[in-house]
Amino acid sequence: MSTSQVLPRPATASKPTTPRERFAGLDGLRALAILAVFVFHLHDGWLPGGFLGVDVFFVLSGFLITALLVREINDRGRIDLRGFYVRRARRLLPALALCLLLATLIARLVSPELVVGIGRQLAGAATFSTNWLEIASGQSYFDQTAPILFMNLWSLAVEEQFYLLWPIVAFVLLVRLRPGARYLVPLTVAAASTVLMAALFAPGQDATRVYYGTDTHLMGLMLGAALAFTWTGPRRAPVEAFALRHRAWLGPVALAGLLAAMVLLDESSPLTYRGGFAVVSVLTGVLVLATIARGLGAPTPLQRLLDARVPTWIGRRSYGLYLWHWPAIVVADALLPGAPGSVEFGLSRVAAVLATVLVAEASFRFVEAPVLARGYRAVAADAVGRLRRIGVARARAWVALSLVGALAFGALVATAPLQSETARVLVENAVAAEPTLGAPGPAAGSGEPAPGAPEPGPAGAPAPGQSDADTGTAATGTAATAPGQGQQPPRPARAPRRAACRRPRRLPRPRPRPPRRPPRTGRCPPAPRSTASATR
Repeated sequence: MSTSQVLPRPATASKPTTPRERFAGLDGLRALAILAVFVFHLHDGWLPGGFLGVDVFFVLSGFLITALLVREINDRGRIDLRGFYVRRARRLLPALALCLLLATLIARLVSPELVVGIGRQLAGAATFSTNWLEIASGQSYFDQTAPILFMNLWSLAVEEQFYLLWPIVAFVLLVRLRPGARYLVPLTVAAASTVLMAALFAPGQDATRVYYGTDTHLMGLMLGAALAFTWTGPRRAPVEAFALRHRAWLGPVALAGLLAAMVLLDESSPLTYRGGFAVVSVLTGVLVLATIARGLGAPTPLQRLLDARVPTWIGRRSYGLYLWHWPAIVVADALLPGAPGSVEFGLSRVAAVLATVLVAEASFRFVEAPVLARGYRAVAADAVGRLRRIGVARARAWVALSLVGALAFGALVATAPLQSETARVLVENAVAAEPTLGAPGPAAGSGEPAPGAPEPGPAGAPAPGQSDADTGTAATGTAATAPGQGQQPPRPARAPRRAACRRPRRLPRPRPRPPRRPPRTGRCPPAPRSTASATR
């Protein structure tokens, strides 16, 4: 079977899609995901399970990327890997580079504490390995001594690792397997990832490994891929018919279940790691199905809500909002520190939201959209043309300023602290406490009482801090009488416990005296007797 015949076009009631068409309503789901994550990071008490919005993103990415690959195979008979990676780079790299540069500079100007370990973070962002580098460094996602400026990039790393490998795997599945069985492979991988997460999770211990790991957090991407294989294969007709027949309740029930999970689950609950992520991914898949199944009838109220202007606006800028929201919160916390409920806390949250929205809009309008529409070369040519129009002197000034900024950025990264002030204080306190915790008592047999030890009193007297009930004697020195018995002979007074444990003091060993010099008489001293004669 040739690659051009891998995927037959299924006959459906809805309008056939083209490779460039956007599925209606999915921008609204992106808006739901980014709002959940944003609210959770503003204050985890407001939405304890808001971090599950990341898994909504995973399902959407798995569905869209797989559907794109299937359509490309169906239309061209092959997958253009170079074109795929170039499109991903256009979509992700410009906004990411801008965020890394500006957020690092701003954070360093605010406080050196905000750029602790920035070299590792930038390396992870540049290689899309943030999740594995953070795991290897031992840095906890849940218990941090200093805020990690680009902590949110772990999920971007998981997605990029998926983008790197999945086109090759998808091509093999599309060529080797019949269309009706392709969805079984990602379903099996999703189940294996769910089981692995549940097996590695240990209640009461840090869950960073199972939360960050690509192998343990792959269920959302794989369930989205399985849905894409179903939607673009021969099973689409019955699945779409079911969704259209029950669309009045299917979408609202899935949305209600997703919102309930975000309210009830939290990052420390065992239920979250033992099936919770998988359930959220399944609910998201059902919600995606209810959103894209349009048919020829009028859209449902949920579809109209997701297609509205505000959710669509937020969804199209969700990438920039996700990149910037966490650095904005970290910087706002440093500028306006305050406990939850205080005025400073509220002001810092308002400032973080406003800064995130403004910067994300600027990034989308002036960086992301131009590169997506025209490509790197056209945008670079426009920049060079602008430099020529402003004159040689100004162009040289801009180039010099850029070089100075690059050098300053490199120096900033090289001189960033490797340890936060809080971590340093904790280490110093632990080192200072070691002699106290492990300090030996008085030397054995020294006869010296330990510092603070009570002086032994006269015989029969209770030790300081010891009551008569402890010694078994009355205040007059008479022994206590047991019920039903006569008066017992008095027992000898018990010596203090410390005194009973003392050993006699060791006397110093006498040093041998040096031999006496013979008097100087001008004659040689007599030779010493030999050993043989001495033993006789």
